[in-house]
Amino acid sequence: MSISLNQAAVTFAKRLIKDGKIKNDEGNWGQHNPGTKEENAFLQKHEIEEYARWHLGEDKSLGADTKERYKFPYGDFKTVHRDGLIAAKERAAQQSYTTSRRQPMNCCTRSKRPSKPWIVPNYAASVGVAYRY
Repeated sequence: MSISLNQAAVTFAKRLIKDGKIKNDEGNWGQHNPGTKEENAFLQKHEIEEYARWHLGEDKSLGADTKERYKFPYGDFKTVHRDGLIAAKERAAQQSYTTSRRQPMNCCTRSKRPSKPWIVPNYAASVGVAYRY
């Protein structure tokens, strides 16, 4: 399984952050992560492309019209969650997901230094959103 960065999700997350739709929560992502019931309710009202925008990873070996294709959710279908971004990054690193170039998949990282924070949190700071690690 090769997970790639879902660039549409990164662009969407940046726009949400710029619009102030980010929760700088410090809780457990499991408290905010939409469950199967919420995912199915969202899909009843929205297209799969909209669902995909809420997931930073994508397994292109699976059908584009399936929920299973999309990995690493970062929001609750309304706002970006800080703990969702952190959880996605940590899961990608723990499971050694790689990009097509066999580099560690640090979703949204734009640096060769793997310890550099994600670009989405950096972007949040650049548009005036308080963002701490």
